[in-house]
Amino acid sequence: MIVGGAIKRVLIIILLGLLFGSPALAAGRVVVIQGVRIAPYEDTVNGIEASCNARVKRIVMGENVHLDYVREVKNIKPDLVVAVGPTALSAMLKLRNIPVIYTMVVNADSMDKLPGISGGAVDDGALERLVDTVPHVKHIGVLYDPDESGALVGRLAGVFDKRDVGFVTETVSGADDIPEGVRRLKGKVDLLWMIPDATVMEEDALGALFKSALDHEIPVATFSNRYLSMGAMISLGIRPYEVGKRTGRLARRILDGKGASVGTVDSSGEVMVFLNRRMARKLGVRVNELNDSRYVKIAQGN
Repeated sequence: MIVGGAIKRVLIIILLGLLFGSPALAAGRVVVIQGVRIAPYEDTVNGIEASCNARVKRIVMGENVHLDYVREVKNIKPDLVVAVGPTALSAMLKLRNIPVIYTMVVNADSMDKLPGISGGAVDDGALERLVDTVPHVKHIGVLYDPDESGALVGRLAGVFDKRDVGFVTETVSGADDIPEGVRRLKGKVDLLWMIPDATVMEEDALGALFKSALDHEIPVATFSNRYLSMGAMISLGIRPYEVGKRTGRLARRILDGKGASVGTVDSSGEVMVFLNRRMARKLGVRVNELNDSRYVKIAQGN
């Protein structure tokens, strides 16, 4: 009789779930596909998982070069796909009948076709804060892979044209090109701005970039304070985890049937400036801290 009563209670719980909906089932299934396994993307995905209240399946492109990622996503049959980074977004544009949003994309022409969070602090506002923080900077250099960031660099050129700041670029296609690219910038720029370019952000490329910049005494500004400990002098960026949380909330809204406007929700207004004062002193750079605690912070341990 006891066993029969237990079975009856289980059946009642199952019936109630079918009638009124189970929270686990109502949460939905989300595929998060990221273009490459790099720290900012990992932090972003962690933020998405923390805030979207859904079952999340993570896929990292490039870890299986023979995999058809569009077919893989279709086989999972998710309710929503979140593309992290421009490479993932480009691949998921081929997906049909499954809604797609993006995050950590600042340089794709397709950004105005889908809902998403830019996650980028590479714009006019970021440049203004950079120049305010390091007033002596009159020429800024950028290393980039044209296949990854050609569109972004084109837009940046327009941003620099509006201001009295020179813009010098060098193209790279891998880590081996970095030292020569930095060497060519020496004497032409006051600072190297590291943009979110997947080629430049590869582990070997990052090591080469920071070593070469230090060898040639060129300060590096980056988009994430994660890189301050590697040798960057200043970071202007939105914390990737916070970008992920905003993306997760956007995903939740879509899963709940509330919809979302097509186009980018720009998060650059949340740009924080982190200073590595030790590196600034080492390079002899005068930094203006702006006396503005709203967005200027001293990096811990520096």
